[in-house]
Order: sequence, then structure tokens, then C-alpha cells
Amino acid sequence: MKSKFFWFGGIIVLLMAVGVTIALAEDTVTYYACVNNASGTIFMVEENETCKNNDTLITWNHRGPKGDQGDLGIQGPQGDIGPAGPQGEQGPQGIQGIKGDSGISSEELGIILSRIEYLESYIDFDGDGYPLSVDCDDTNPSIHPGANEVCDGIDNDCDGEIDEGTTTTQTWYRDADRDGYGDPSMSFTGDIQPQGFVEDATDCDDNDPSIHPGAEEICDGYDNNCNGQIDEGGVCDVDECALYPGICGEGTCEDTPAGYYCACDAGYTWNDITCIDINECLAGIAECDVNATCTNTLGSYTCTCLPGYYGDGFTCLSNPSP
Repeated sequence: MKSKFFWFGGIIVLLMAVGVTIALAEDTVTYYACVNNASGTIFMVEENETCKNNDTLITWNHRGPKGDQGDLGIQGPQGDIGPAGPQGEQGPQGIQGIKGDSGISSEELGIILSRIEYLESYIDFDGDGYPLSVDCDDTNPSIHPGANEVCDGIDNDCDGEIDEGTTTTQTWYRDADRDGYGDPSMSFTGDIQPQGFVEDATDCDDNDPSIHPGAEEICDGYDNNCNGQIDEGGVCDVDECALYPGICGEGTCEDTPAGYYCACDAGYTWNDITCIDINECLAGIAECDVNATCTNTLGSYTCTCLPGYYGDGFTCLSNPSP
């Protein structure tokens, strides 16, 4: 991290990152610096660091933003003394200086502090165009006066209020199995979608990514597609016809989602075991002529005209008289 030199009315101020501690808005931070009594150069130091070469230790308080502690900066070489600038305006009365080996007057300290105050209005660590003196978080370029306030628990526009004017909220649901479907029993309401949460709330098992609305139902004893039914649609069907050949005896086996069906050929009927022949003559369903006899056969029957009649048995006519 580079050190920074500033020229103020014949005094070179060296600002080192090691000496700058940034606090949260409304917090007070104490700065520590060593003043070289000969050259007037100010070196920012840590709280427990001592001044060398009889330099004078000074401290002052500042209310400002807080950031992470910066890395230890490396002191650069002494810069050349520039030409003297115009006399600056008299700063406000400073606080009583802390007496060192040689000590500095309160008037001299007041001048130093006024220059440091000016310096804070000049520094912009995050490069967002707003200096340290007005930026409530000079480590984040998205936070500064005039920024858009969003619902994130932070004062984005540096007006001293958090999340004001952000009234749009939405409910998000936990998606533990990352299948895109949320658990309706675990929700979060806010403006920003939390990681691991989704808008959907229709998952019936948020611990199994294969179970969600629209999933394929399989025979496993679970409601895979979250429709409130288990193993519906015949997913657990067994093909009894293939598993048990001849199960229908003389009939034809047809597999169904709920089991199987035995279809018998014409002239046969199912007796819960196999297909048996129907005796159409006894059943009274034969279509023989009244002047014919009915004879049962396997799967059918025959009709024969009685003596004195002729025909195909279905129609019998009397023989003509001689």
C-alpha cells in the first residue's frame, strides 16, 4: 500500500495507511501521529507505537466510517520540499496538545488538526467521488450520499437511516435439495433473495432432489410428483401374463395396470380358472330351427333337420308329399 504526501503551507504531511483506522458511522476513532519538531512532517502511527528522535506524539478523535484494518504500509523516501504555498486560513482552536519531549503549543496543534480535517475532506479511499469526511463507508464505492437505498441492513445513502423507503418484500422458501422447488414450511420474507431460497413452495420432500412436482412417479412407496398420491398410475404393475404363462388356460391373457384379464374365444366362458366351452344347446342360445336338433361342440354347436325335413338346420322345410 502506498504512502501519500500532502503539502500544506510549508509542512509536508505523510499519510500512511497504517495510521488510518475507519469506524462505523456514528463511531468515534482516535488517530495517532508523530510530529517532527524540526521539519513539521506528520507521520501517522499505531496506537501503541512511540515516536522517535524526540518527535512529538499527538492524538485526536474523529467520528467517521469504519472499515477493515489496512495492511502495514511501507514508508516511502522523503519527498522534495515544494515551493511554499499561499498562507491558509486560520483553523479552529485546537485541543490541548499532549506534552512530549519538546511539546507543541495548543495553537500549533489546532493548525495541525485543521489541516487534518481538510485532508479528510480531500481523501476518497473507495474512489466513488465522495471524500472521507462525508462518505459513511469509504471502503465501499456503492455506499455514499445520494446512493440508492436497498433493503440490506446498511445505510446505503449515508443519511443516518437504514433501509428507509424500501417497502417491497417477497417471501422466499428454503430449497435444501437444490431441485428448484421450495419447502413451504421454511420461509424468509424480505427484499433480497437469500442464498438457498426460491420463490416456489411446492416441494413435498426438500431432502430428495428427485421428489418434486412434475417428477416421474415410480413404484417406491413415495409420492414422487407431490400430487398427494403414492405409486399411482399403475407404476407398480406386474406383467402376470409374462410372469405366469398359461395363467388363463385356454384363454388369452391381457395385462392391465391393476392385474390381468383372461379373454376367452367365442363359444367359451371364464370360470375363474380357465376358459370352458359353452353348451349353447342347453343354454338355449342356439339358433337351430324348431324342426332341427342341436348338438354341442367345443366352442360351437350344430343344427340337423329332423326326418321329413330338409335344410341347413337353421332353416328346415318339410319334404313335399309323394
